[in-house]
Amino acid sequence: FIYDLVEILKQIILHFDQIEKKIFFIAEDKCYNIEEIKDIFEKVIDKKIKILSIPYFIGYISAYLNEKFYKIFYKQPAIFNRDKLKELSKKYWLCYSNEIKNFLPKFNYTPLEIGIEKTYKWYKQNNWL
Repeated sequence: FIYDLVEILKQIILHFDQIEKKIFFIAEDKCYNIEEIKDIFEKVIDKKIKILSIPYFIGYISAYLNEKFYKIFYKQPAIFNRDKLKELSKKYWLCYSNEIKNFLPKFNYTPLEIGIEKTYKWYKQNNWL
């Protein structure tokens, strides 16, 4: 959630002289599966969501064709490409946020449902949806 990220970055900047060179992965401890995320989105947008699974080779062909299409017609990289497909096709994504938790032990992340709701409303207000 962007407001969490901004707050953490402010704290890092304010205490920069106290930090050794480290890599911070910023993530709450809770892991969400796709069904939990889908349920939260359904509640926030008040619509049913259907998760579709497609065979990898169909995704690969689509990503490849999308790359070529964007290269020819838009002269820029495609958002959905073979690298993005690799990311999307992984079952799990993990990161360890122990460093940031040690640095900011009292920081409370915005609950996912609230973050999604605020983000969704912002997108609606700014005509991005």
